[in-house]
Formats: sequence, structure tokens, C-alpha cells
Amino acid sequence: MKMRSEAQFGELSEHSAAPHACSAHTRHEVLSNLPLLKDLPQSEVTDLHAQTRAPGYRAEETIYHAGQRAEHLFVVATGTVKLMRTAVSGQSIVTEVLGPGEAFGALADLATYPDSAVAMRPTCALTVSMTLIRGLMERYPQLSMTTLDQLTRRYEQSRQLISRLSADSVEARIAAALIDLMDKLGERKGDGVVISVTQQDLASMVGTTPESISRTLGRLRSQGIVATGRGHTEVLDARRLEELAA
Repeated sequence: MKMRSEAQFGELSEHSAAPHACSAHTRHEVLSNLPLLKDLPQSEVTDLHAQTRAPGYRAEETIYHAGQRAEHLFVVATGTVKLMRTAVSGQSIVTEVLGPGEAFGALADLATYPDSAVAMRPTCALTVSMTLIRGLMERYPQLSMTTLDQLTRRYEQSRQLISRLSADSVEARIAAALIDLMDKLGERKGDGVVISVTQQDLASMVGTTPESISRTLGRLRSQGIVATGRGHTEVLDARRLEELAA
């Protein structure tokens, strides 16, 4: 996965979110509804919007690498982003999947990004300088408390992930991951919900191998719980999937 310089943004394919392709209305709406900024006067949000970039990223394109200097707060405007960390074993683990309206990157005064961020599908991500965010925190101290709430939520999600990876069966972990992804990526198709996720990404989310994912999905498919295809899984029976995840 290679990062792309700003000069290359114009080379996006017709299927990708072009640089600043998110309309002004979309950018302003995303910022206005961002929980992190909920206590700001609308005039501040409007000023922030004027200084926000909105580059586009292709599927599987890296937005930033773990360890890179943390200079920006990002917000998904369109598309989906996965946050990844490398385990002690060397395996890449997907710690979170983010959809439109969710923030990531420099959520606190960090020196470097603790994880890598990668677009899962063509994505437009609002990019805000942390210098601007720090200035807002100085003028509106309550913004710091909101940021702390966001970090606490992320910590709890990470704790639950670690607990799930160490205690649950592969089948239970896959079921739980698919349930989570239904909200983030799910698209209704008849009586089912289609999730655009590769088996490699699913393996990274649950801490197993693509081969194990394939075998487990095969069993779920034979039971009529899911259907599978290239790059996607369709949930046919969400209730039974929830029972497996419990």
C-alpha cells in the first residue's frame, strides 16, 4: 500500500472520490454533525469548514502510517476507513472500521499516529490541521472533554476487541465482526444485507487466517446464515448470527 502525494490526487480513477469531490454542502454537514464539535458555535464550524481539505483515496490506499507525525484530524465524509495495528506476532489487526461522520487520526495531542488508516473503498476524508483544533480547544475548553469522551470510547472498543480475540471461538468472532459491519457497510438487498469486505480484512479483524475465514463462512453458508461472493458477504439470517456471537 503506497501513500499518494497531493500532486497525484488528480490521477484518481472515475470510481474514486476526486480531490475535494465532497461537495461544500456535504463537508459542512459532516463537520456540523461531528460529535467532537457539537458544542461549537455555528460560526466556528463555518470558519473551520473553510480551512478543511477533502482529498480522495482509492480502495486499499493508505491515508497515514502508524508512527507518522500526527498533524491532522480526519473525518470520513464518504466511503469507509479501517484502522490497523501490527500485533507482536507481526500480524496486521483491524482495530476499527469507520463510516461517514466518524473521526480518526490525531484525536488527542499525540506525537505520532498510534495506528495506520487505510481506505476500504473509494473514500473522501475531511482533513483538519491539529493546529486549528488546538486553537479551538483553547477558546472552548469543553472541546477537550468531548475529545476525552471519544478517546475513552475508543479505549473501551480496543479492550473489548482484545477480550474477544483471546476468549471467543473463531466462529463467534466472525459472527460478531459481521454484525458490527452490517451497521458500517451493510446494504439492504431483498431480505439480506450485503457487506463489502474481503476475507483478508475479515481475517485481520478477528485475528485468524483467510483460510480459516473461508472454512467458517462455508459452514455458515451451508446453514443458510450467509451467502458469499468475491469481495462481499451477504447476511441472510441476522438473528442466528447474533446467537453465534453471544
